[in-house]
Amino acid sequence: MLNLIGYSAVIVVAAVILGGMFMVVRLATEDSDKQSWVREIVESMFGTPAHLRPAAPENKNAEDDMGKSNSSALETFEEPCPACGERVTQAHEICPSCDLRLQ
Repeated sequence: MLNLIGYSAVIVVAAVILGGMFMVVRLATEDSDKQSWVREIVESMFGTPAHLRPAAPENKNAEDDMGKSNSSALETFEEPCPACGERVTQAHEICPSCDLRLQ
């Protein structure tokens, strides 16, 4: 008799867990904005975290600012070699004076 109660309890708990997972997936795939917080949680757990997702610019000025920051990132920079102090750029894989591998 106790075996029957134990098996029944385990089956009920497994059914509740599977039902809960089914409901979370169903809510996450809905197109309505009612459950957007569930979608964010599921995307954070199984996809790219929210802080790493690219944010859509709120307005055109934000796009212009983003374009300016990207163009400044593409400019050549120059900094001293950590070993000898010789000025090197990102184009140098090896320092010309001390042969230290930079990248």
